[in-house]
Parts: sequence; structure tokens; C-alpha cells
Amino acid sequence: MKNNFNIGSRLLELRTNLGLSQEQLALRAEITTTYLGQIEHNTKRPTVFVVEKLCSALNISLSEFFRDEDYLCKYDMVTDQILLYLQECTVEEKQFVLAMCKQLKCLQHSAKLQTENSVETQKTKKSVPVTALEEKNPDGEITLG
Repeated sequence: MKNNFNIGSRLLELRTNLGLSQEQLALRAEITTTYLGQIEHNTKRPTVFVVEKLCSALNISLSEFFRDEDYLCKYDMVTDQILLYLQECTVEEKQFVLAMCKQLKCLQHSAKLQTENSVETQKTKKSVPVTALEEKNPDGEITLG
């Protein structure tokens, strides 16, 4: 670990990687937006209690916050945002979300198969050849004779 760990920079990095505004994070951590801005700009030093509240709002542990390696490399930004919102859900809500994700994957797979089958059908369709039975009527339309 670095000797001069910068809490403000780390907090700013984590917040922006998650796509959260200062207002959103401050609200989740139950601190003021002004205080969060001061922490991020290193004009105020938060207590361990405040850092713990911020970590909870970011869905990470204190050890992950102070880790040298970047925690957010585990997942992409969208996954991190989903995990952040799921943290606030009940077990039943999480089970519902999981079931919806499974259904979505099935629908995507079905749509892909239908698209592939449609393309194959288009490739194998042959145009009907013009025959000697076709005639033009007085209006210029082609009819079968």
C-alpha cells in the first residue's frame, strides 16, 4: 500500500466510475453534498465512520476502498451500477430480478434463432420462373392464362 493514500482521489474515482453524482452518493451515505465535495478535494478529512458510510453507499468494503488495485476492474461500470441498486433490494426483489434476467436471455436466444432461420429461408427461396402461361391483360397486368 502507498504511504500517502489519497482518500479524496479514491472516492472521486470510485464515484465517477459508478456514474454517480456527488448528490447521489451524499444522499446514499447520509452526508451533505458540500462535505462530500470537501472530502474529494482534500480540504476535509473524514472520520473512519464517514468513510465506512461512503463505502457502504458504494457497495464496497473498507479494505476494498484502501486496496491498491482498482476494485472496479472486477466488473464493468453497468454491472457495478446494477450491483449498487441490488444492494438496496429485498431477497424477493433480487429473486424477481434474477428470473427476469433469465427470461430476457431466453428471449434474446429465441430472437437470434428466428433471425438466423429467417436469413436461411431467404437464401433458399427461389424466384418462380416466368412461364409461357403468363399473359398481359388489357390493363397491362400480368395474369396466368
